[in-house]
Amino acid sequence: MMRGTKSLCVVLVVGLLAASGCVRREIRLLTTPPGAMVEMDGQYMMTDREVIDREGEVIEIIRPVPRVTPITLPFNWYGTHEFIVHKDGYVRQKRVVHMRPPWYQQIPIDFFADNLIPWTIHDIRTVSFDMKEAKSIRDASKEEKAAIKKDLLQRADQFRTTAKEKVPAPVAGPPAPEGGPAPAPPAKPTPKAK
Repeated sequence: MMRGTKSLCVVLVVGLLAASGCVRREIRLLTTPPGAMVEMDGQYMMTDREVIDREGEVIEIIRPVPRVTPITLPFNWYGTHEFIVHKDGYVRQKRVVHMRPPWYQQIPIDFFADNLIPWTIHDIRTVSFDMKEAKSIRDASKEEKAAIKKDLLQRADQFRTTAKEKVPAPVAGPPAPEGGPAPAPPAKPTPKAK
């Protein structure tokens, strides 16, 4: 009787471990309109695997496939992911999404959710992009062109100011060559006559 109980316990434990599930993490990307190319964390393409059995010879074909919306992609970790979507005729959009883990993926509960629960948990997140149609500068009115020009000039001034603040002026001349005389100090500007 005791032997049967131990054997049954062993079989149950092995069965539970063999049937243990996992957490399947996926992100669904939607755009309006559909058909936009997607870059996730710097990768545009994903691979498609096809296995062909020809007369006992197994051939595996791996080919790149572009990511086009609507699409569901797996992700391996919670945290920050960067998405860039673009489509001809529409403004390119970039979004950084922070995905917080659910309660069952918090330490130490995640060990049980990933390894010991005998079913698969699906964690599906959705990110939507409402794409705006790109306007050509040729189609803009005079007021819109003036506003674009003003904005461009303001950004150029900001860039120039930032660049001047961040780049220090050189303090000394070039380094002296080995064994040679030291270079002359930089010339000082002469004061202008009044």
